[in-house]
Amino acid sequence: MLLKFTAVDMFNTTLVDIETGEQAFQITTSLLPPPVISLETTEEDENSSLSSSYSTSSISSSWLSKKCRSPPPPPDAEYRHTNITDASGISIATISWTGRQPDISIGDEKVGALNNLFGSSTVRFMPKILAIPTRFDSNHIWTATPTSLTLFDYSTESIRGTFHQNIIRIPSKTSPTSTFLHTHLPGLGSNYLEFEPHPLAEPVEIIISFLMMEVLRRGRFSLTPYTFQRPKLWQLKEARDLMMRRIRRNTV
Repeated sequence: MLLKFTAVDMFNTTLVDIETGEQAFQITTSLLPPPVISLETTEEDENSSLSSSYSTSSISSSWLSKKCRSPPPPPDAEYRHTNITDASGISIATISWTGRQPDISIGDEKVGALNNLFGSSTVRFMPKILAIPTRFDSNHIWTATPTSLTLFDYSTESIRGTFHQNIIRIPSKTSPTSTFLHTHLPGLGSNYLEFEPHPLAEPVEIIISFLMMEVLRRGRFSLTPYTFQRPKLWQLKEARDLMMRRIRRNTV
């Protein structure tokens, strides 16, 4: 399955199925008024934060599941609701956000905090690579680097999914495959999500996992963090940060 993002903001976009040319999914995120907040926090809340950055020393084999104390949401925390609908407009998944802490539901299943979305008991940590197993297949590993995000199947040694960013797609006239040209410049080209369906996971779960992994990837490798507001400005900041990293790399 090859899906095209029609907007810069990956949490406010339509996903178009390239094969059919029709809308396959719609992702919308809206700002909510703050609820009455209890002073008590649960362990689930404490383990679910999507912080904007992660130090190398904080990533370990129990990275997502270890018990790390975190303060309750600040009084000015923003609350959002993400709704994902299918081609028929039926809601198939939701995410409730407290700041950057997600509370995920897929269909009738209450997944809960971020660590529940992954098979976090055997997180593999390697230099410059963040590898987190899926919860539906221990051989399928989300693999993130500073420049890529893929779903890798270790049983067949093959890539089962890829998040293509800033791409110009060239369709093939003789086969259903496409050629992807990387522009390496935010805002130039489009974003695509390509993956093979899995019998133990709904496509929407794979989509949500890719989006969450992209947020984690940006934090883990100190890239421009995702923001819910002003996506065009965020994109310009990402382009500026990318140019500055290239300049520093070429002058060292």
